[in-house]
Amino acid sequence: MPKEINDSVEKKQKPKLLTSQKSIIELGKAELGGELKEKRDENGKVYYLVKDELRISKGYGVRVISRNPGKTGLDANYREDFINNDEDLKVFDANIRGLDGFNVIRYEIYKLDGSEELKEENLVEEMGKCLYIDRDGVQLDMDQDTFNPYSDGGKGELYVRKSPHTLRGRIGDKGGFNWHLRINESMVDQYLIYGDLKSDNSKDFEVTFDVRDNDVMDWSAKDYKLNGPEGGILSQYRIYLDNVKPEIKLSMDDNSDNPITLNYGDKKVYLKVTDKRDKDKPGRIESSKIYANGIDFDQSKDLKDYAKDGKVEIKVVASDYARNTSVKIYSIDLNSDTITEVENKDIRIKVNGEEVHVKEGEDFVLPEFNGQEEKGKKFIGWNVRGINQKPGHIFIGQEDIEITPNFEEVSQIRHRVEFESNGGSGRIPDINVGDKEEIRLPENTFTAPNGKVFDGWIVSGNRDKKKPGDKIIIASDITITASWKDMDKDESEEDKNRPSDENRPSDKNKPSDNSIEREDNRDKGIPRRRSHEKTSKVVTSSNGKSTSIFSSNKSNPTSIENHWAKKAIISAVDKNYFKDIADLDNFMPDKSLTRAEFVTILGRLANVDASKYKDKVFDDIDANKYYSPYIDWAYKNKIASGFGDGRFMPDKELSREEMCAFLSRFNKVHKINNKEENINISFKDEKNISDWAKESVREMVRLGLIKGMDDGNFMPKEKLTRAQIAQVVFEIK
Repeated sequence: MPKEINDSVEKKQKPKLLTSQKSIIELGKAELGGELKEKRDENGKVYYLVKDELRISKGYGVRVISRNPGKTGLDANYREDFINNDEDLKVFDANIRGLDGFNVIRYEIYKLDGSEELKEENLVEEMGKCLYIDRDGVQLDMDQDTFNPYSDGGKGELYVRKSPHTLRGRIGDKGGFNWHLRINESMVDQYLIYGDLKSDNSKDFEVTFDVRDNDVMDWSAKDYKLNGPEGGILSQYRIYLDNVKPEIKLSMDDNSDNPITLNYGDKKVYLKVTDKRDKDKPGRIESSKIYANGIDFDQSKDLKDYAKDGKVEIKVVASDYARNTSVKIYSIDLNSDTITEVENKDIRIKVNGEEVHVKEGEDFVLPEFNGQEEKGKKFIGWNVRGINQKPGHIFIGQEDIEITPNFEEVSQIRHRVEFESNGGSGRIPDINVGDKEEIRLPENTFTAPNGKVFDGWIVSGNRDKKKPGDKIIIASDITITASWKDMDKDESEEDKNRPSDENRPSDKNKPSDNSIEREDNRDKGIPRRRSHEKTSKVVTSSNGKSTSIFSSNKSNPTSIENHWAKKAIISAVDKNYFKDIADLDNFMPDKSLTRAEFVTILGRLANVDASKYKDKVFDDIDANKYYSPYIDWAYKNKIASGFGDGRFMPDKELSREEMCAFLSRFNKVHKINNKEENINISFKDEKNISDWAKESVREMVRLGLIKGMDDGNFMPKEKLTRAQIAQVVFEIK
């Protein structure tokens, strides 16, 4: 149990102890300048000494205790007392002992009674710190089928066969790590993994993204101490498209630069291996091998050393960095000085119900599976010579082979269905249903807002109203929202007398429901607000002045009549930006906007021809939804990306930092002409802004499209409303 602190011994008026280290200390590698010293105990196990300078006031003693809960539980790895009875301020060096991982350090401060002992009854204060020690770099193991780079030390090149390209690998660090991948500074994939230096938290990853020739890919994988991956992996690579095999030519004439020479007697044969990539651009050869009559050819030897009956067969195998492989076979008659090309053997590969022919020794890329999956099973790869290989795997054709698909059992996918009252009151419980399961929409049991009656259900992703009893198919997590309309003046007395928050009978002995409603302002038509619907005034300039781009709304939740963003909303609706999303009669300005809805609005702002975008680029996008072509457009223009697992999550509510990232990428394709302000941008909660969004946030703040809060925070995870987005679009020049 924690020790009881005796406040009667002395009131806490001034610091009794000052220490040299920060509250959270991250240690590792050589840049510590000797601060961290590696030692070994009597059993040969590694521990570390960390120097902490203690400044102790006169009349106090300090006990320092270090524990590593992950390795030694509550047992102390270090315990030492420091006493100051004679100097106003005495400095001590505590060489604290720590182990790999998280170390908890406690400082117990005691009032001295003239003795050299630290007595429990004289404990006056305690302090605590975490010491984190991590010496190892992040482990990043890439699948060579998807990542086979060229590097000259400082410059990295990655040759890929086609777009989109898939990267696969395994990443991990027992201490936890942060990972991100960007193309041309646009985020493609990122996540943060926590660890305890005991468990293996490595994870396989697979991310697919569009690339163009000469794109720049940068990535980062670092642990808490910023240790990066080892093994010469660079942080940036330039991408080149290359789906062309190397060219091999053997001749008696030297008509090229720097040929490989094969000597026989005083004569020579010249071999030239070159590589071109798409559009006849120069490629890069990774390897070439020469065989003479089936034996590795040694260039220091004479061809006659390999000849049989004055003839030698030369086989040349060349591969480029995209792993395109060519094989050429030649027969050389050393007596007549003639070269004849020999036809290479065809290899038959049966896959996906078709037969494909490749030359022996050349490459074949496994295709995507296009067959029918059995119910309850999913495709996981191809069986190639007894090994499961993913689509995109490159193997060398050596013999006729039939490649069969591998499947595994899948657990039942479940989806959550939520019901939103949209300004009404009451609650309808969430339900969980199976994938592709059909449900009937329930009767409305929400209590309507004042002056409104129920007008149907709105299913996310579809603006057509549904009636109770209508059937819908559930293929993803969705929100079903109540739609309200103005009450008819001629409404029947029967309707008026239905129970509601306004006319429910009350008990004379306790406060009525009506009095509760008045306290909550609901009888005045003012809905209880969510956190993201509060006034969003913002502080952006260094002079401390604040202006508001988003202000609070105290109008009816579906109406825009008295809404602060009325002008922007009307403009956006008139321009059809919110078509299929909302209309003026039922705009619901304070409802959160989804990722799919925002991408749709951006597409319409850019006058995108939706008929030109018909590809399904994410697994969770229904091609029949209004937003499908706009997501295709945004993906292909690198404005929006998915989550690295084939999903876009169209119904996920849009956060402030996500909006900034989308707009920043949009700005690269469709220039935003807002005047950029030269202002000092600093937010108290900047550490809460995702790394991939920080520069985008700064850019949008400089353009005046979003700002911070009155308290100096940015609130990057806060959700945005329809009204706020309408205002942003209205402000774009």
